[in-house]
Amino acid sequence: MSLTSDQQGALDLHNAARTAVGVGPLAWSSSLQADAQKWADYLASSGGGLQHDPNAGEGENLFWSSPPGNGMLSAATQDWLGEKTQYLANHGGGFTEATGHYTQCVWYSTTSVGIAQNGSFVVARYSPQGNVVGQVAYPQDGNGNPTGGSGGGGGGGGGPSPSGPNGLLLLNGIDANGNGHSTVGWYPHIANVVGTQPQAIVDFSGIETWEQQNQSVTFPDGNVFTWSINADAQAQAFGTQVGTAKNNYQSYTIFKDDQHIVYSENGLNYKTIYWCQ
Repeated sequence: MSLTSDQQGALDLHNAARTAVGVGPLAWSSSLQADAQKWADYLASSGGGLQHDPNAGEGENLFWSSPPGNGMLSAATQDWLGEKTQYLANHGGGFTEATGHYTQCVWYSTTSVGIAQNGSFVVARYSPQGNVVGQVAYPQDGNGNPTGGSGGGGGGGGGPSPSGPNGLLLLNGIDANGNGHSTVGWYPHIANVVGTQPQAIVDFSGIETWEQQNQSVTFPDGNVFTWSINADAQAQAFGTQVGTAKNNYQSYTIFKDDQHIVYSENGLNYKTIYWCQ
């Protein structure tokens, strides 16, 4: 679809902010835009001021300005992203009410956005929804600085991707009886993995004990991926740095994941145990 200059400007602002913290870009969603328009229309007609849609089922940012003017979508996005300074100064790693607009804009697993306006009201909708309590907005060190980054050119099996940041997931595929096997999977874009299978996979015959030093696998293209994970890694909080890894192309930092399901195949649910970025 063709975007207006204001829609494109708002999308570009989002994606510049996401690039700055090492997560992938958002795509514009016409369905999210339609949902945002419905709520913007409601706010404009209700006389109740800014209020979140309790039944949205999507991430949501709100903005109000009077009198309304041109470029409101971009102005709203700039306002939301303006919380970054406060987030870096006072963050606890994840969602807070004071900086929730910013963290939703840059949330690592969000892939789509749609924004709409009615008069003084601007509504943005996001999917998948960010600001999940107990998770961090993006992989970061103890000072809130992003640990992700984009790679240069390269190919499958764990090579750098020009769309970066690429990465690998250490996954356990489990069936209803607790049986299955482990997998190392490479994604050319680590932020947009939910619902997708890895581009390159190495399977184990059973469930792997990931928390060891100096383990390695070889991808079909000959790329050797090695990793070392701290023995106490599973006791750490989501997003904690718990190890290091490297392959023929680059080095990675390993982070504890919350074991959410990335994809399902052949009766197995593949849950992320660690991500390497």
